[in-house]
Amino acid sequence: MAKRVFVLLIGDADGKPVDLYQTLQEKDARAQGRAAGYEVEVVWATSFDQYGAVRKRLASSSADAVVAEPASIATAGLILKNLQGKTGIVLLNAWDPSFEPASSA
Repeated sequence: MAKRVFVLLIGDADGKPVDLYQTLQEKDARAQGRAAGYEVEVVWATSFDQYGAVRKRLASSSADAVVAEPASIATAGLILKNLQGKTGIVLLNAWDPSFEPASSA
C-alpha cells in the first residue's frame, strides 16, 4: 500500500488556489509524490479554515505525512498540536520557538 501524503495549501472559500504559486505547489507535490510512489492529496483552505481542514481530513482517514502552508504562526501551532501522535512527518513552512515541545514528541 502506498504511503499517503496530505498537502494543505492556502486557498479561497471555494477550495481553489488563490494564485499561480499555489497551483505550482500542487503540481510539484503531485509530481514529486508520484515519482516517489506516494499517494498525494492536495486541499486548499482559507486561513480561517486550515485547522478545520486538517481535523476533518484526519478524522476521515490517516496520512503518513502532512505538508502545510499555514497562514499564521497561531494556525501552524494548532495544526502541529493536532497532528502530534497522529502522523509520522509534518512539514510546515513556518517556525516558532513555541513549536519545540510538539516537534520533539
